[in-house]
Formats: sequence, structure tokens, C-alpha cells
Amino acid sequence: MTKFDLDTTNPSIERVSKQSIKGLKQTTLKSITRAKQNLPTTRTLILADISGSMSGEKMRGLKDALNNTLTPGVECIGFEDNMWEIAQADVDHLYSMGGTHMLEALHNAWEKGSSHMVLITDGEPTDANEEQILQEVRLHKEIPIDTIGLGDQGWHNYNPEFLRRIAEITGGRFTDVGQPIKLTNTLQFLLDYKPTGLKEGGSGSMSGGVIQL
Repeated sequence: MTKFDLDTTNPSIERVSKQSIKGLKQTTLKSITRAKQNLPTTRTLILADISGSMSGEKMRGLKDALNNTLTPGVECIGFEDNMWEIAQADVDHLYSMGGTHMLEALHNAWEKGSSHMVLITDGEPTDANEEQILQEVRLHKEIPIDTIGLGDQGWHNYNPEFLRRIAEITGGRFTDVGQPIKLTNTLQFLLDYKPTGLKEGGSGSMSGGVIQL
């Protein structure tokens, strides 16, 4: 995992432009490794799709949501072809590019030791097929995953059934967000009311299901 962070203590790095961030991505993040072992447990980890399709209103909606919800105890991994640890100071500099490496993002989150995840995406995975991802989710089903499908103007390119299954297996909740402007309230709700982690095939629970907006 490469930490995408602004060094505000260095006077020569007061602002980071979109162009310089793009250059950093291309030259330093070709491969992702985790240098640390025994990482501390994170209460909630947001997995945010920042792939090429997350442009325009969807990216603006994502930035607004992260600016309003990244607090102590909540961390964020941005995923495209590479993985990014997104700090609060980085949010306004995010931009969309690359594919949708969803399985890699999930593996990074499980390694990080989070107790709750929120997966936000507007498309389908490009690093594995849906069944491969579901198989991995079943192996880690003790960690609840809330899923958010992000569309725009009533259109979406993601598979709602796939995102619903991820949530169902782990005792999380699936939300179909048709307008990016609704993302902030949706994400805040999921952070305020964390699921308990109902396992697939378990008894009923108020934490599971689909959220209607």
C-alpha cells in the first residue's frame, strides 16, 4: 500500500497539482507492497472507486462525501489500477483514471485489519470476475461490508445483484445511489449505523438488507 499524503511540514510542498499527482502515480505506484506487519486495526475502511469512469458529477460527489466523513477511526483506500491511501488533505486532489481493481482493494482492506468496510463503485471489477470476488468475500465474511452502487442521472454500469450479494454474505447493506449528490448522506448513515456482521445463512438481523433512498 502506498500512502498518498501531502507533506504540509515541507514549505516546498504547499500545494499538489493534478498534473504532479498524475506524474507521481505513473512513476512510483506501478506495484503495491505492504512494508509494515502487524498493522493496527482500523474501525472503518472506505474503499472508493477512482477509476476512469468516476469522472464529472460522480467524482465531485465522492469528494464531498469523503470531505464530510473522513474522521479519526475512518480511513480510505482509493482504487483504480493502483491502490492509494487517501488522507483528508488528499481528497480535493483526487481525479479519475485506470481500471477497477476491486479484488485487490478488498485484499488490501482485509490485510489492514478493518472491522467494517464501505465499498463505493460505479462499475464492474476489472481484475477478477464477480464469482472470484464472491468466493474471496466468503472467506472473509466475518468482516461486514456495506456496498454502494453509484450512478448518475438514473443510469448505472454496475451490477446491483453482485453488490447486494457482497453485502448479504457479510451482513452488510447495499445502497443503490442514483445521484452522486446523495452519496454524502448515504455514507454518513452507513458510518453512523455500522452492521454487526451477520454471516450468510444466519438468522435475521436489522443490519442486513437493501437501503432505499
